[in-house]
Amino acid sequence: MGSPAYLHPDGVIMFVLSAHTSHANVVFTPSTREHFSAELTGF
Repeated sequence: MGSPAYLHPDGVIMFVLSAHTSHANVVFTPSTREHFSAELTGF
């Protein structure tokens, strides 16, 4: 069983989601993190 992923229309996986009883995870792929690194400064 895997976690759902958000795909860009070009077929690139942008991030993966998982929800749990006490928390949720949003995991960005390395290419997405690199592309938005300026906007993610401070996080």
